[in-house]
Amino acid sequence: MGAEDPPDGVPLPFSWQRVAIEPSDAPVLRVLLRPDGPDTVAARITDPSGRTVATVGALTLRTASTAALRASSGPVFHVGWTPVTAGPGPRPVTRWGLLGPRDERLLPVGFPAEPLSATPDAMLLVCPPSAGTGTGTSAGEPGDVPARDADPEAVHTVVSGVLDRLQAHLADDSTARTPLVVLTRGATGPLGARPADLGAAAVRGMVSAAQLEHPDRFVLLDIDGPDPDGLGGALADLLATGEPRAALRGGVLYAPRLVRPPATTAPAPASAEAARSVGAFGPSEGTVLLSGGGALAAVLARHLVAAHGVRHLLVLSRRGADAPGMPELTAELAEAGAELTSLRCDVTDRQTLAAALAAIPERHPLCAVVHTAGALDDGLLDGLTGERVAAVLRPKLDAAHHLDRLTRGADLSAFVVFSSAAGVLGSPGQASYSAANAALDALVAERRRLGLPGLSLAWGPWERASGMTAELGGADRRRIDRRGARGLSDEEAMALLDTVCAADAAPPEDGSPVVLAHLDLTARGDGPVHPMLRSLVRRGPAATTGAKGTPSAAAALRHRLDTAADAPERELILRELVLAQAAEVLGHTDSGALSATAPFLSVGFDSLTAVELRNRLAALTGLRLRPSAVFDSATPAALAARLATEARTEDSPRPATAPAPVTGAAASSTATSDTDTDDPVSVLFRRACALGRIDEGIALLKNASALRPAFHSGGDLAATGTGPRLLRLNERADAPVLVCFGSVVALGGAHQYARFAARFRDRYAVAALDAPGFTPEEELPADMAALLDFQATTLLRELPGRRLVLAGSSSGGTLAHGVAAALEQRGEGPAAVVLLDTYLSDNQGITQFNDVLLGGMFAREDRAAPMDGTRLTAMGGYFRLLDAWSPPAVRAPLLLVRASTPLGRPSAEAGDWRSSWAGADTVLDVPGDHFSIMEEHVATTGDAVADWLGTTLRTPDDL
Repeated sequence: MGAEDPPDGVPLPFSWQRVAIEPSDAPVLRVLLRPDGPDTVAARITDPSGRTVATVGALTLRTASTAALRASSGPVFHVGWTPVTAGPGPRPVTRWGLLGPRDERLLPVGFPAEPLSATPDAMLLVCPPSAGTGTGTSAGEPGDVPARDADPEAVHTVVSGVLDRLQAHLADDSTARTPLVVLTRGATGPLGARPADLGAAAVRGMVSAAQLEHPDRFVLLDIDGPDPDGLGGALADLLATGEPRAALRGGVLYAPRLVRPPATTAPAPASAEAARSVGAFGPSEGTVLLSGGGALAAVLARHLVAAHGVRHLLVLSRRGADAPGMPELTAELAEAGAELTSLRCDVTDRQTLAAALAAIPERHPLCAVVHTAGALDDGLLDGLTGERVAAVLRPKLDAAHHLDRLTRGADLSAFVVFSSAAGVLGSPGQASYSAANAALDALVAERRRLGLPGLSLAWGPWERASGMTAELGGADRRRIDRRGARGLSDEEAMALLDTVCAADAAPPEDGSPVVLAHLDLTARGDGPVHPMLRSLVRRGPAATTGAKGTPSAAAALRHRLDTAADAPERELILRELVLAQAAEVLGHTDSGALSATAPFLSVGFDSLTAVELRNRLAALTGLRLRPSAVFDSATPAALAARLATEARTEDSPRPATAPAPVTGAAASSTATSDTDTDDPVSVLFRRACALGRIDEGIALLKNASALRPAFHSGGDLAATGTGPRLLRLNERADAPVLVCFGSVVALGGAHQYARFAARFRDRYAVAALDAPGFTPEEELPADMAALLDFQATTLLRELPGRRLVLAGSSSGGTLAHGVAAALEQRGEGPAAVVLLDTYLSDNQGITQFNDVLLGGMFAREDRAAPMDGTRLTAMGGYFRLLDAWSPPAVRAPLLLVRASTPLGRPSAEAGDWRSSWAGADTVLDVPGDHFSIMEEHVATTGDAVADWLGTTLRTPDDL
């Protein structure tokens, strides 16, 4: 064009005039552009022979900002809303059931939804507005609600209440095919003048994760108020569209989609002097506050100093100046001319945070806030509690809320929060984290509504394994990779930060988060597409030729099964399916990497990957499978046989059930199953727990267990091979064998150690041994001597000459200790014993939490093992034996690993709630409670054990 592009942007086509086109099939065209004004060109397009095929009389150009162009082509996405409509035809919903109380602020008077004893077509759960709605208009001024009502604890209350009802819905088999619509107001979508509801937003994030764990069970609808005339039709239309989440505005349904940010025209450039004096994070003489420490704070601090000229940084973290690497970082930035102050401050404590802010010197006033603090507590929705969710909400939402309130009087240039794509897309196994980040996004949207600076950055995964991601194992990282979210390097992340914070960037007008993540959109087009990616995915040819997980793949599978010659051939087809899907879940490229008879636990499956495999198989086969189906089946061959059986009985009538509507752990414990009439022990025990008569329920199990057949000789049982077999989770012929003993509660077993064992795969052989009596064909031991004899004999037979380390979690630790003593009596003692939060049966430190323990067991039932009469009476039998057993002394080095957090509020009368064990040589405290040390904190627990073993098992030759 004869002129260079302007330095402040790139010219792009804006308006076309006087366009004429002549048809042509020429493979190559030549374009001649002629300037026709300062921002207009004319164009003539010819084929190779010189014949004109098109002319453009005037093409007007507009300059797009370079930042917007970078965002529109990189891993940067906004949340858009597109209208959706249901196709013609009848609506499937004629009768609505109501789960929980009616709230007329959302559900209009007269709406036909009531608690029903019979199964309705669909269920409604109304999320009550939280008292924390709104954040006020400015410092000291009232907002949409009084400032005293804007309490994050109100958000916690709403989330905990909804969580209880979601778990009750999942536990009720009678509604397994009934969708539940969660109704919110102000959680998401175009809010306009309406304030954001942080509690509703947190519920939306939590349910978004639950939708991925339990496909087709939950639907989200956000409304802007009760609509007596249109709500019923809108709800029916929403279910007919198949959209999992939507917003209802003005009678129109809108579905969320990730979209590319617009390439906006560049604003008038500021003077160079102004640009230098006031950057994206304020003037150089101001102070930038970073909340949260660790490696992320170091990366961010270095970048702010080097790229944005920040000269005064205040880092607030729990460890302050004592955090690893902080003295070195302070010295490094001082050499660069910047001052870093690191304070020990719990940002979830408003009073402590206020004191830290008040200490900022007046000569360097606060000019920007970057909130990066956060915590993880991964776990499936079924196993969460209100306390666990609150522990994740506090560092994300509560801290941001305090920062928001306490900095209203400051002249801030930026208020940036580091959120997560989990809050936007949902993330299976991270319902708490999704809830916290969705609420954080809503807080920023509320700031923007009030005219305050605010930007929420919803990051995808980073390559850096530190801080919250340090405990992600190989399976977790492969799972992230399979979702198409390649990790961001530190350099990429900081470049994206610059892009979205640049003066010429265009943040979302509604204050919604900016998603920063590498998404493999082409790969996603080959299979099921996340609803929020439907406007971005480029489908490949496989999408129409039977790609895995697509309707055509399911149809092809059905055709193969229907045309199979006989039942063995159908089971073989299903075995191939299971192996192929299992291999893909684990990240293998070839199903030949797995054996049909190798236990799922031994090849690396954990609770999350097991649920993912179950969801894949359910989508392809059309079967309703329990979340525990994978571990219940143990091996791919057994799971294929289970699928074949389920396929034959899927259409059989199911017994009617009508349990009283309850919530929380009681709901789980009273949920009935297809075998209620054949399992009176289970029904009575669950009823006792629901009534709070736990001691009577346990006494029932103990008495019932005495009527079961029992073996008196462990050696005879081991010889017959009718007891549990040693399950090899990992083999290393040149290393000691870590043997994990399943606990003797109803949902105990080898599956407890799937994630724990993964921490040792490169160092030790790992095996697991269950206690006998937890399957119908197994007998219970007559006494502890028979049990320990059987387990010691099994180890010596299966692992002759191997160096052993015996480990057990909870009651499994008592067996590890007892077997160690039995082996020492035979002169074959183990090299070490590890007890993981193990208590004696009469220790009131743990028995004071019996209600929490049983509630946690019921909540985990769907992903562990069915707590039927066989397993419950086995638990009662072992409780009866352990009541009269005292652990003998052992000579082997003994480690006791203790939880740092109690399961509830400890009673002073019960004494020390922490576990204790006579003869323990070493006691280590690790993060988490009795359950979570082996779940979300299992990496830390495993590393603590590995470090102790590394020292304990050293021989003189190693020194």
